[in-house]
Order: sequence, then C-alpha cells, then structure tokens
Amino acid sequence: MAYLAVEFQIFHTNAFDAALQDLNWPQYLVEADFVSQEAQLTAFRRKFTTLVQVQLALASVSPEGVEAEMSELWVMHRLLQPLVRRFHFHFNTDVKTNDVAKPEWYLMHVLELLRGHAEFLHAVVRPALAEGLTSSQNPSPTKPDGLALFIHGLLQPVRAKLKQTMPILLLNKALLCHTIDEVVEFEWTLRDEFNYRPPRVLNQKYRHVLDEVSSNPSALDLWLQIDLEYAQTAMLTYLREDVAWTYVSDDDKVTNAAYAITATLDALTRRFQFLTDPTHRYTYVAQVVKPWLYQCHLAVERYGWTHQISQTLVVGATLTNKVPTALRGYGAAINTAWFVQQLLKELDETKVFVELLPIAKVTLHQPSSVPLKLKQKVVGLSKTVLNPLLQTQEAKNVTHALLGQGSLVLPTAAFSAAYSVGSTLFRSLHGPTSISTTSPDPASVDTDDTGSDEGDDAYTLEGSMFQNESTWFQGGVQSLEDALVQASIAAIRTQLGQYKDSPRWTEPRDVDRMEHDVSPELGGALELLQKHLAFTHATLNSASFDEFWKAVLKEVDSHVLCIVLRLKSITMNGRVQFRHDVNAVAQVLTPYTARPDAYVRKLREASMVLSMPSTKAAVLMDALATQHEEDMATEQLKTMLEASQLYALTPSNVSILLRIAC
Repeated sequence: MAYLAVEFQIFHTNAFDAALQDLNWPQYLVEADFVSQEAQLTAFRRKFTTLVQVQLALASVSPEGVEAEMSELWVMHRLLQPLVRRFHFHFNTDVKTNDVAKPEWYLMHVLELLRGHAEFLHAVVRPALAEGLTSSQNPSPTKPDGLALFIHGLLQPVRAKLKQTMPILLLNKALLCHTIDEVVEFEWTLRDEFNYRPPRVLNQKYRHVLDEVSSNPSALDLWLQIDLEYAQTAMLTYLREDVAWTYVSDDDKVTNAAYAITATLDALTRRFQFLTDPTHRYTYVAQVVKPWLYQCHLAVERYGWTHQISQTLVVGATLTNKVPTALRGYGAAINTAWFVQQLLKELDETKVFVELLPIAKVTLHQPSSVPLKLKQKVVGLSKTVLNPLLQTQEAKNVTHALLGQGSLVLPTAAFSAAYSVGSTLFRSLHGPTSISTTSPDPASVDTDDTGSDEGDDAYTLEGSMFQNESTWFQGGVQSLEDALVQASIAAIRTQLGQYKDSPRWTEPRDVDRMEHDVSPELGGALELLQKHLAFTHATLNSASFDEFWKAVLKEVDSHVLCIVLRLKSITMNGRVQFRHDVNAVAQVLTPYTARPDAYVRKLREASMVLSMPSTKAAVLMDALATQHEEDMATEQLKTMLEASQLYALTPSNVSILLRIAC
C-alpha cells in the first residue's frame, strides 16, 4: 500500500508540475493571460483538484488522518517550491540582499510576490482547492482557504530567517526594535490587504511571524523593555511642550495631549495583537501598556497641579473676560484625564482586551521586574523586622485565606482571597513599573508613600482589563475638580463676607424702592460667580463643568442660608429684598440649566418661609414648638414640613426663619 501511495504521488505530482510549466510559473499572470491561456488554466485547475483528491484519499487510510495533511498539501508544496528557492537565494546566501539590518527587504519581497500573484490565487487556486476539498470522499472538516495556505507556506522561510538572525538582533536594541517594527507592519499589511488569517495547523503552536520574537524569552524581555522605554520617553517629552495642552477643538475641549495618548495607546495595541499565545499578549499589556498608562496619569496630574488655581479665581484676576492662562492649563489637565478615562472604558469592551480578561483575573497586577532597591531592601530584612510583620493581623488574615475554605475550592480562589485581604501589605512593597525615576511633587501628586491610605482600589483583582488605570485617571480628575471647586468657593465666600451686614435686612417699611435690584453686598459675589461659571464653561468638558457648577451652587445655597439664619431679624423690606436676591442667584444659572431653582432650593424655601402669611407662620411655629417639646420623631417633623412644601430645610432652619421674620 505504501508503494502504491508513493507511485500515485509521483504520477499526479509530475502531471501537476507539467501544468505549472505550461503556465511559466512563477511568472506573474496579467489580465490578458487569463484569456490567452484559458486552456492551460483549465488543465491546471483539473490537475490541482485531482492531486488534492488523491492526497486526501491516501491520507484517509493513514494513522495521521486527513487533518494532518492540510499543512502539507502536495499542490502547495509544488506551487511554493520555486518561490521559496528564490527567497533562500536572495536572503540566505552571501549576496547583497542578505542584510540583517534590512529586514524590510525580505518582508517586502514576500508582499510583492503576493501582490503579483493575487489575481491568480483568487481566480484559480482558491476555487480549485475548494473543489478538491468538496469533491473528495474524505473532506477536511476545517475547509482551509487556498490563499491562506499559500501565504502560510510563504511565511515559513520568513519565520526561519527571523529565527536565524535573532542572536544578532539581541546584541543590538535598535536593530531589534527596527525589525519588530517592520514585522508588525508586515503582519498588518497581510491582514488589511489580503485579509489573511493563519490556518490552524496541527502540532504548530505559533502561527505568526511575530511569534518568533515572543517565543524567545530573551527577545521578548528586551522587546518589552524597548517598547516601554520608548513609549514613556516619547510621551513624557511631548507632554512637557506647551502645544500638548492646547485644545484641538474648543467645542469638545479635547487636548493634543489626549489625542497623543490615544494614538500611542492605539500603536501599542497594534504591536501585540498578532501574538498567537494569549499569555504573551497579556504580558505585553501588563508590562508595557499598564506601566505606560500609569506614567501618563502622573504626568497629566502633575501638569494640573503646577497651576496656582487658588490665585486665579480671586476678584483681581477675573476683571477681564479672557480666560486666565492658569485656568486654561488646569482645565486642560482635567479634560485630558477625563478623556483618557472614557477611552479606557471603551477599550475594556473591545475584543482585543476582553479575550485577555480571564488571564488578567488570575494574574496579579505587579511590576515586570522587582527594582534593585526593593531587592536590597527585602534581602536586608532581619528576623527582628520580619517576625513582628508576620504577627500582624493582616498577615494572619492572609494565612487564614490561604488555608481556609478558599483552598478547598480551588488554589486560585485561595490566592485570590489572600491577595484581596493582603492588598495593603502588597502595595507597601510594590508599585507600578516606571522607567522614569523622577518622583512627582508630594504636594501636588499623591505618591505611593503618601497615597497608600487613599488608594485602596489601586491594586485589586481586576474586573476589567483597565480597572486600575481607569481608577487612577478618575481619581486624578476628581482631585483636580475638587480643588477647583474649593478655590471657587473660597473666593466667593470672601465676597459674601459683608452680606450679613447689609443694611437692607433691617430697612424700614417707609423706604419705597421704585425698582428692586440685587443687594450690593451680594452683587459682587454673584458677579464673581458668573465669571467663574463662564470661565470654566469655556475651559472644561461638559461632564466636568456640570460637576463644578453643581458643587459650587450647592455650597453657595448652603452658605447664604447660614448667613440668613445668623440674622436677628428681617423687616418686610428685607424679606422682599431677599426674594430679589434669590432670583438673582437663580438668574446666574439660566445659561446652564433649564431648572435653576432646583439648585437654590434652600434659598427658595427660606424665601417662602420669610414671606409666609402671619397666620400660617404662627400656626407652623406653634406646631414646631409643640412637637419639639413632645420629642416627635424626625420623620414626623419632615412630613409636617413637606405639607408646607418645604423639602430642603430642616425643622430647626424653619423655626429660626419664622422667629427672625416676626
């Protein structure tokens, strides 16, 4: 039987070789050749199909089976043989084209071959292989594509060439980086131009050219180091330039820095997608993308804190209608961090990262290598230091998690529980990998030493790929926004300092004002508030601006109410004036919300109480006094106030307002 199989192979292979010679293979076929050589092409298809059928028929009775033959089809071997021979001549012999510093030469050579034969492969080889697989008595269940098999076969000498030159590349970081750049671009060209998806081949773990780098531990480590160094250096250098913090679009408030981070993240993502092993892909994410994002977070937040925002929002700095430079830079940092945070949320839902999530969930987010200082620190620990540490409650909790119920379910569950319990201990010894050794200003950016109590979520088992990174940027946005709110409130409070001493609170009834305007003592604060809202509206993204003005108005609402509650009495004219003042506060909000009264609710209700008819006010005051003496429950008091349309004020607030209005 083996003898007959060999004879069948020789006979039909020779017939196929004759068909190739009739087509002058591997010369390119132009469009006119498909008409002039129609007879030769028909004979080629028939012999191609026949050879496939013969091979599958013989494979069906072999121990390996049909599937084992898909990567070693005789037709593909004969079709690729002259092309592989030419590749070896140009790039594996002592000729000028065999230059290790020019990987683009052999990669471009392969692309030119594919482009030259693309029409022939699509019009002839693909249908001929499909017919052979379909008409065979023992068809393959995978149905491989003819073009994919052709490209796969053509890539084998490329992979061998890259593997052969790897020892030389490891001696030169620049050359290795250049080679990887060219290989990544080559892989994307195959995907975009030829829609290439490598066929599944038995006993072949790696299927891409780039896998020759990742399968070499030394090459993989050096590659990750190079990419991280370059990404951090390039980004940090760019973020030091003023142009990085200018707005690309004033409508969306997106900065050049945000787009630069997005573009770099996209470039890094493209570099690992062709790695066959998901563990290698996650290694790239954990050791390059994540540390790089952490440095971006620090750089953005550091830039925001360099602006003295508290001095920008005072009265003297807001005399003009032009947005202060410091506020624009501060807002640029907020917008950049907010944009990146939204970007990370979207990336968490993409296939590239979702398929790596199972690996991320069982892998602790930790540095790629332990820093030398940390190694020395751990080695130098004595028993006098370790013993008290191991006796702490946290260490006992970790031990209990490892030996408790979690260990009966699955080792991973036990380690997950231990890590969850001991995350603070872990954070005290580790921090995100950073190439940059420059530590941020402690006064401006929370470091690992000062922020360990606040960053409880900095290291957790991830529910999404970028959960930690999103938390970092969200925390940066929140801290910058809070500081901006506090600076605005401090400046407005200063302006409100004279409001309690306004003579209009006790203005007698005989003073007749033809037209009521806002109290002068409140007018300055409202003008400053109006400037703050206008400046931040022109500077911040819509989400951050909403957070800002709502927080500021909430404080203004409460602070002005406190001023009113400290008054001893208010005349009738004073109550009318207060109603106009509340209207003025609400008027400031009309450009930004359709419901301004919802954000000055305490002042509106205070005005209602002060303007309440005397009979109703007396009844309400007696009721509050009676219920207070009887120690009525809070819910009952609240229900009684709600009956009077008072929802934001407390019973004590209402009692004081009723008293000073008498």
